[in-house]
Amino acid sequence: MAEATQEMIALARKVAANTHDVAALRRYYLDGTMDSSSQVRIALAAIQATTERAANLADGWLGVDFDESANCMAANIRDDLLANAHLKEQSA
Repeated sequence: MAEATQEMIALARKVAANTHDVAALRRYYLDGTMDSSSQVRIALAAIQATTERAANLADGWLGVDFDESANCMAANIRDDLLANAHLKEQSA
């Protein structure tokens, strides 16, 4: 699995923080204090795995269709996923 990017870690912190109703606890997750907690680690693993799987699916579409535009679109989707473009847009 690919190394975690800052965008992935930020999203994992948000996911873990949303599991708590107490604002003080949410702050600890969001500021990185709880990065070693199981909630953050599990969320991060899920983000990494789903991003990698989606990129692999897009990669698998390449060459399957004889339509050049479909192949180009699959390559663009794969490249955007691997560059974490979908996560960068969320944090903007």
